[in-house]
Amino acid sequence: GFGLFVIPVVLAGGVGSRLWPVSREFFAKPFLPLVDLSFSLLQQTVLRAGSLSLNMADPIVVCNEDHRFLIAQQLQSIGVKKPRILLEPKGRNTAPAIALAAFEALRCANDDVSMLVLPADHVIRDMVAFEATIKQAVELAKDDALVTFGAQPTRPETGYGYIQVSNKAVENYSDVYPVKTFTEKPHLELAKIFQESGEFFWNSGIFVWKLSTIQDAFDKFLPDIKNLFEAILDKLDTGEEQSFIDQIYPKCENISIDYGILEKSESVFVYCSEFGWSDLGTW
Repeated sequence: GFGLFVIPVVLAGGVGSRLWPVSREFFAKPFLPLVDLSFSLLQQTVLRAGSLSLNMADPIVVCNEDHRFLIAQQLQSIGVKKPRILLEPKGRNTAPAIALAAFEALRCANDDVSMLVLPADHVIRDMVAFEATIKQAVELAKDDALVTFGAQPTRPETGYGYIQVSNKAVENYSDVYPVKTFTEKPHLELAKIFQESGEFFWNSGIFVWKLSTIQDAFDKFLPDIKNLFEAILDKLDTGEEQSFIDQIYPKCENISIDYGILEKSESVFVYCSEFGWSDLGTW
């Protein structure tokens, strides 16, 4: 698999409590056909990645153990022959999930391959714009950038995280800005200020970077997580994989990639692009 250009990583760890009672613990939001009656959000996410006109690998999906069979079944029914499903014994936020996926990607590819991180439960309405943006992001990532995607706020939403951008765009790239700060979900008054300022974008949770770049970032900013995972390479895809993950995962810090790495790194850029993004978090 060395010629592979982009490895999609789908994060399907959430349990979907915000859409209760439609989405119960065992049949959480990503697995429901909420937007398109023929495919669940997870299936749409995987199909969307596969349809990009880049050289896309089969996806790596990170989920919790309760959903493994459901996910395997949903992926097989859309033609993913051998889905690579990695199981979290308990949710530890996005940094450990991304570390796990990055080591699995390294096992199969060389480290200048890019990784496209996609939440399983999001909707993208404008595929043409999405594809154009991802292609540019893969180019930008070649220069060791950590690339994130922001969506223009259309209302003072308290259910999303926000990215504050600096007002000077990156040369040669339209709509790409250095990141100032990441902010967790704000209360309503703050969300109104964010929306009015024009400097804040919704954090879409989509990322692009090279494997080497994200590995270096873990080394630098989350070395404890990196060290816990270091020995996993010879356990992945063997009978020891799950017991190893079960052993190290609870020891990982419960931290998002945004706070653990992106907030601290100097080489984070945000695409303020319009591709009809939405997180179907609430009704």
